[in-house]
Amino acid sequence: FTAQGNIRSLASAVADHLRAGFYALDEERGTYRVVLDGGRTAIDFASLRGTDLGADLLGRDFSINAMALDIERPSELIDPLDGLADLRQKRLRACSPTSMSDDPARALRAVRLSIGLGMEVDAPTLGWVQAAVPLLARISPERIRDELFRMLESPRFSSCVKMLDRLGLASPIL
Repeated sequence: FTAQGNIRSLASAVADHLRAGFYALDEERGTYRVVLDGGRTAIDFASLRGTDLGADLLGRDFSINAMALDIERPSELIDPLDGLADLRQKRLRACSPTSMSDDPARALRAVRLSIGLGMEVDAPTLGWVQAAVPLLARISPERIRDELFRMLESPRFSSCVKMLDRLGLASPIL
C-alpha cells in the first residue's frame, strides 16, 4: 500500500486492527511492514514517492512491480509501463535506465526475480545490471544478505549463483 501523509500511523493502525506484528523496514523513506500468520504473510506500506501515484510507479525497480490498483476503483489497473504485458511475456524490464544506479540492490533482485519467476531479463536491463556492479559497494551488507537469503529459498539457487557470476555480481558480494 502507498499513500500520502503519515503512512506509519496507517500501517500501525492496520497492524493493531489485525492484531499483527509491525516494524519499520526503512524509517527514513517511510516504509513499514505488517506481519501476519507467524510471518507467512506480509503487507508493506510505503510513503508515496513523487508528486502522485504515476510518479511513484515510474520510480519503482521493474515494470512488473510498477502496477497498482486504486483502492476506490480496484477493477482499474494502473500500469504506466506495461508491466502486465511484461508479466505475460515473462520479461523482466527495468522501469528506467537509472533503476539500478538509483538502488544497486535491484541488480541482485533482477537475478532473483528472473530465476525465481522464470523471466528473461531484457537486454537494456542486463546492461544496466552489469553497469551497477561497481555500485554494489554502497549497499549495506544486510541488504545484500537479504537478497542472497531470498535466493537461497529458491529451488533454483544454483541457477541464481551462475547468473550472479555471469553478470559479474558474484565477486563483489561474496
